[in-house]
Parts: sequence; C-alpha cells; structure tokens
Amino acid sequence: MDKNIDITFIVLLYNQEACIVEHLDSLVVALSNRVMEEYNVELVIADDCSSDRSLCLVKTWLEKNRVRFSRVVIASGKDNLGTCKNLCRALRASSGRYVKILAADDLYLSCGISSAIDLLDNCDIVLSPVVSEPKGHSNEEIEIDQKSIYLLNEFSTNSLDKLKKRFEPPISTPGWFFRRSVFSDEVLTFLEKFDLVEDKALWLKLLNDNKFLSINFLNQPMVCYRRHDNSVSNQKRSPVFFRYRCDRKKLFFYQIRNCPSYIYKLIHMFGLVSIYMPTPLSKYIVLSNHLKRMRYLIWKIGNRVKY
Repeated sequence: MDKNIDITFIVLLYNQEACIVEHLDSLVVALSNRVMEEYNVELVIADDCSSDRSLCLVKTWLEKNRVRFSRVVIASGKDNLGTCKNLCRALRASSGRYVKILAADDLYLSCGISSAIDLLDNCDIVLSPVVSEPKGHSNEEIEIDQKSIYLLNEFSTNSLDKLKKRFEPPISTPGWFFRRSVFSDEVLTFLEKFDLVEDKALWLKLLNDNKFLSINFLNQPMVCYRRHDNSVSNQKRSPVFFRYRCDRKKLFFYQIRNCPSYIYKLIHMFGLVSIYMPTPLSKYIVLSNHLKRMRYLIWKIGNRVKY
C-alpha cells in the first residue's frame, strides 16, 4: 500500500463498453485543479471479467490520461466474481486515505468532490444526494433526486441507533464517500459472503460494527446516477436476479439478529416473508413501506429542489 496516496477512485466495471470512456472523462472534469494540486489521486479499475471491449477501452484511455493520476491499478481476474467480491478486490488493491466508489455506467459531476473531501477530514462517511440523468440525454433541466434530499433532511438529525434500524441505506450508493479506515478486514470478509448487494451489506455491517461511526451530509450532488433496463432488479426471471434475492434473504436474517428493537425485528421479518411472495402481494405486506412513502410524498409537495 502506498502511504502517499490521498484519494482513491474505484471504478466498478463489467461489460460497460458504451459508458466507460464517458465515465472516465467525467472523473477528469470533476477533479478540479485544486484537488489535483493538493492531493495524490489513485485510480483503481475493478474489472469483473468483462466479455466485451470495456477493459481494452480503459487501457487505450490510460495511454493518454495515466499522467493525471499518481497511481493506476487495474484489478481484474479470469472469473466473474460478482459485484461484492469485485469491490473487495479493488479495496484491497487501493491505497488512498479516502475512497470514492462508482459504477462505470454512472457519471461524476463537475462539483461536489472537493466539498466532500473537506468534510471527510472530520468524519468517516459523507452522504450526498444523486442526480438522475434525463431520459434520452436531452437538454432538460437536471433535477436532484427528490427522495435523496428528503432522506438527507430526515436522517441528518437522527442518531446512529435510529439509522441502524433501517434495512435500506438512506442515500443511494453512488452518493457515498468513505474514509479508507472503515473498510476493515472484518467488513471485507462480510461483504465477500454476498454477490450483488454491496450497498445494503456494507451499510448494515458498518452501522452494526461501529458504535461511534461519524456520518456527515452534503447537500451538493457529486454524481449522476443512470437507471436502465439492464439493472439486476429489472431482470425478474434471470439467474442473476435469483442470486440477488438470495443475498437479500441473507441480509434480512442478519438484520433480524442484530437489530436493537423488537418492533423493527418484526418489520424485517415481514420484509423477509415478502421476498417469497408474488410482487403485487408483497408490496401490501410491508406496511411500513406505505407509511414511509406517504411521509415522503407529503414532504415532496412542499419542497422542490433543482440543480
């Protein structure tokens, strides 16, 4: 591990030849002159055995842009490991004091990174809202994800114990920025038990293992999150979705064992049952989701944040 590296940017890559160059270009734009001058920046490409030209395009891009980074690592292998194990491999190969993780099909914005780094000097994790890309790449006005803003406002005033009762992270994974020290060997070993739910697994493990975890909230977006039809949650009949559902089942069992409140244990048990039920019916079983959705909609009526 290179102790001189300040910030590591990890790119989670799997068959993203259509997006990877745009992603890397957006990172260069996001790294302001101040960041490049004051910090040693590391780039880690975590390729999960892509079968397309993704890795080839990365190497071509690096021929012109490698000099922008203090260190470049390509962490790849001969087998497809799944998102969780691929992330752990990248984290073990990283050296930075601060770590930003982003999938290759998402983009960095030209603002936010510098502000998040300033906050990380005094906390373990920075959470920020995400921006969703307009449909069709049009010139529409980009809007911050409204639910992210709502959850930022709700959870910035809550204690760590209240956050531990949540199964879902309060902010989408692309909006996270970490201190490297939170990724202990125990955390990485826990992540490697799963295939595809790195966000939820990481969230639950970090909260349950750290009584004094320091979380800060940045009301400025760092990334643009792209939703598409090829996501795991949209592939209901595929083997990949079966792996995803198995991961969620294991996480529910973990949360039931570790949740400090018996009421929330019961709520998580209903969530576990809903995994095995038809989708339309499961939505009505988890009543807590309806209550949360109603609170969010009421808040949304009176608040509209644009970027």
